[in-house]
Amino acid sequence: MVITVDIGATKTVMAQAGEANGAVSLDAIARFEGRRYRTFESVVEEYLRGTRAADISGLYIGAAGVVADNRCEITYLDWTIDGAALRDRFGIGTVTVMNDLEAAGHGLDFIPATAFRSINAGKTTPRGTRVLISPGTGLGMSIVADCGGRFVPLPSEGGHAGFAPFDGRTRRLWDFARRTCPRVRLEDFLSGSGFGLLYRFLASESGVEIPEDISAALSDDPGPAVTVLADEKRDSLAIATVALFLDILADAAGDLALTGMSFGGVFIGGGIVPRIAGHIHNDRFMAVFSDKGVHRPRLQAMPVAVVMDPLLPLYGAAGYGLISKKAPGEF
Repeated sequence: MVITVDIGATKTVMAQAGEANGAVSLDAIARFEGRRYRTFESVVEEYLRGTRAADISGLYIGAAGVVADNRCEITYLDWTIDGAALRDRFGIGTVTVMNDLEAAGHGLDFIPATAFRSINAGKTTPRGTRVLISPGTGLGMSIVADCGGRFVPLPSEGGHAGFAPFDGRTRRLWDFARRTCPRVRLEDFLSGSGFGLLYRFLASESGVEIPEDISAALSDDPGPAVTVLADEKRDSLAIATVALFLDILADAAGDLALTGMSFGGVFIGGGIVPRIAGHIHNDRFMAVFSDKGVHRPRLQAMPVAVVMDPLLPLYGAAGYGLISKKAPGEF
């Protein structure tokens, strides 16, 4: 048995994982609010006490941050994840720390097929490159390439790339965001906090004064505040905000698809998009996604899907530990 972990800026999810006939199974799934704990080690201790896990052969961690030498500083949380220190403290033979989008990239091969919600069927090229874009607390990206017969996820910090406007409205959005953002990044819009910035922009565009209760919610936790209002169809600006979010996501996904030439599939993960999948209009999404000049036909042919299960990184980290790293061709 191994333990698999997904560490984000707001929450950490842990599970026990097993494998049978190439399929990964998860058990004893537990969620922890990261800011309630001073260190990741205290989360591990609480998990082990609660589950009474024993005979652990490995700890495989997907962490939201840059990983070097099996060590990661979490981008928006004051935690250091040190594989060697965890191995020594808990007596676990193998501890592997990888970027969370690297773990999610592995997960594409191990998560159940029912987890995918298609936007565009396209035509998959066998062994074709895949790309993954995942809005959550921040914005993650990964290119998953076929290397010697194995898919290898290449982690990145592409979410911190600069935002490029793609029409008149998004040019005005860039100008609006520049008032408060020293550098306007994709992540400033494609993240939980991005909903607040988008909502305020649209209110400014339409000359609408934001009610006090909504303004307070936008300052506290804008993602749920906006998406709930949009789901309940109680606020036209919230509905427009979700639509604008999806347009920006489609454009960014199209750019990433061009970067990776991803005929193996374009996948949208993270915790946000599954919650707003009901707002996705496939034709609209693909129109923005494929609006790339001479490459429009190539993008229109790419499979595009939302990963509806937020446990993708858990499946991936577990699959790596239980199956992938044992396979021939390990680098």
